[in-house]
Amino acid sequence: MSSQRSRLLSRGGRTALGLLLLGMGLAGCDETPDVGVDAGTEPDAGETADAGDAGAPIQTLMEGAYLWDVDAQQRFLVAQEIDGGTVVQDLASGEVRTVAPPVEGLRFTAEGSTLLLWSAQAEGLRSTWLWRPGDLQAFLLSDRMQGYILMQEKGERYLAFIEQTPEGDSDVRVVDLDGCTAQACPKRTLLRVLEGVPALHAGERYLWAWQGARTWIIDLTLSTVQELGLPRSELIISPAGARFGMLTPKQNVQVHDTATGAQLWEVPVAGTWVWLIPSFFGEDTVIVNTEGVKRPLDVFPPRSAIACMDWGCTSVTYGQTCQTLQTRTQPLLFCSGVDCFGVRCTAVHSLWKRAGEPLAGGTFIDTWPAVSDDLRTSVWMTYGYGPEAGRRTLSWHTHDRPEGSSAVIRYPKQINVNLFKFIPGEQRFVFANPKQTPDGGTEHFVSVWDGTTLQEVAPIANPNAHHVVRGQPAALYMDETVTEPDGTSRVRIRRFAL
Repeated sequence: MSSQRSRLLSRGGRTALGLLLLGMGLAGCDETPDVGVDAGTEPDAGETADAGDAGAPIQTLMEGAYLWDVDAQQRFLVAQEIDGGTVVQDLASGEVRTVAPPVEGLRFTAEGSTLLLWSAQAEGLRSTWLWRPGDLQAFLLSDRMQGYILMQEKGERYLAFIEQTPEGDSDVRVVDLDGCTAQACPKRTLLRVLEGVPALHAGERYLWAWQGARTWIIDLTLSTVQELGLPRSELIISPAGARFGMLTPKQNVQVHDTATGAQLWEVPVAGTWVWLIPSFFGEDTVIVNTEGVKRPLDVFPPRSAIACMDWGCTSVTYGQTCQTLQTRTQPLLFCSGVDCFGVRCTAVHSLWKRAGEPLAGGTFIDTWPAVSDDLRTSVWMTYGYGPEAGRRTLSWHTHDRPEGSSAVIRYPKQINVNLFKFIPGEQRFVFANPKQTPDGGTEHFVSVWDGTTLQEVAPIANPNAHHVVRGQPAALYMDETVTEPDGTSRVRIRRFAL
């Protein structure tokens, strides 16, 4: 595996919660789970099929390559060939073509009409390319890019990046996402920074740039630039970039209109608090995480999350702080804290659609909860306290039912949660299910759970492998390493119909 590929996979997991907060790794489970649902029937895996055999339950799509991505419409698969370049496979015909050199990262647009690729950094610079269906190769957008390129698909559809000039300055460049082709790709230079490389934030109409204590707001519709004069550390930006806010010295939340700079509202945060990091939740709500003074009997300082709007502030949750959890359809609030009773403390977590509208919760968890696209359901992997700390419970929460969790699957040990997500557009959850083999080992099965029936799709060799889950039709794309009888190994990309 290339070094670029290794770095990508190390960043791909949700380590911020599962590994950093809880300080836990992943391990196999060597015992059969206690399944509180209908386990279904053993699947008939059938024969391994060629890439063009779309009806086969399991297909080998490519040999000697690692999976990068598959567009949402499942027309094209992108892979990194071993000792080769970046290739695109037409999933209908099986045709494979090399479109670019090895890259560090890539991204499809939502409709799959454009593939953006960028190289690893060399001497402070990167190359970046665009590929569109029908192009023989990706075309070069820049070979002097500094930092990373941003793709904005809401509102103004554009690409934004920093490009080094021949003089060594930094130009903020913007490209029309739909109007850039191999034949012509006009670049707009909207700002030149003479010292240092600015950081960028892409909004739906506004592009933000920071360098040191300087902040610029770029209106992409009017092609105007204004300098705000406040450092990035003092500002929070709304998701669309149309609002910016700050905490005043009196710890009031103050929100401004980006276009005019006019103050829209200012409200006080109740209580005597030491503020933590505030953030926008939508365009008109600011979430402020607060921390109070630790009292003699407190195990931890009191913490809470507060939602502030133009009319005032309201409590989201006490004892927990919150951050944004981005789902495929809309952001949610994910909150975490510690609940202590005497000397016994329990980690607690909750999921909120908005302030005052909780969805579900759990105690100690191994990873972020998975949430269905319609937000009706979430799946949590939790564990207990003391003697129960080693056991795991996979819980199915139906949010519109008063009783909460409607089904559970229990495991005697920690299981792998690398594959842990809902199938897009469906009320079905896919994960790697461990089962004990007769010789005492563990075999992992790609399994699909709908809260009632657990379906085993097929065994997999490595549950930690890179993967992509797509819907309509439901499918899992996954890397696989095959060990030959002589001890050598080969890699391939497989597709599992779900």
